[in-house]
Amino acid sequence: MPKIDAADQANTKSAVVAVAIDHFLTHGYAATSMSAIAAASGLGKASLYHHFASKEHLFIASITQGLTASAQQMRQVANDVSLGHEDRVRQAMVIVYDACVLSAAGRMAPIVAETSRIIPSVARGFHDSFIDAMKGVMCDIVTAGVRDGVFRHRDPVGLYHMTFGPPVSLAISRAMFADIPGAAQALDVDYARRTQTDMLLELLHV
Repeated sequence: MPKIDAADQANTKSAVVAVAIDHFLTHGYAATSMSAIAAASGLGKASLYHHFASKEHLFIASITQGLTASAQQMRQVANDVSLGHEDRVRQAMVIVYDACVLSAAGRMAPIVAETSRIIPSVARGFHDSFIDAMKGVMCDIVTAGVRDGVFRHRDPVGLYHMTFGPPVSLAISRAMFADIPGAAQALDVDYARRTQTDMLLELLHV
């Protein structure tokens, strides 16, 4: 497991999160302790609590790592006038899959689902920092296409489910079924993304 250089205080929080992700993935939420994370990080327990007030706060930081940047990237795609409407959708879906499936949140999807039932702030932190922001951007991308006569109007709730349901399901499936023979193609991220994006565009096009 990665060790933290005590002299590099500027990166201490991100380094602790990297250690925590490893622990949560290996042991799950309940069996992971702040003491173990502190020891693996090379920090004293008091120093760890200085950066994160509780295991809950550290877990939320772990699952939301990088998601703000993903939402910002998606907004940049939505505002890029050099892209056509279809290209905006395709590039946005790459970001959605990277964030929902390949990120720490995606890799810990089953733990997130389990923990959010007993700690509602986990689900709230994930939703507010990522899902809600990206949902708004995708609606803006589609609305711009509707305005220009390229896309047809679709119900925003249905669009939300069509956009985020498959990658979240894939993240959970990859964690559950990755070692089952014959499941590789169905769990392939690029294949799933391309297929979903093609189907989504087919539904959107006039």
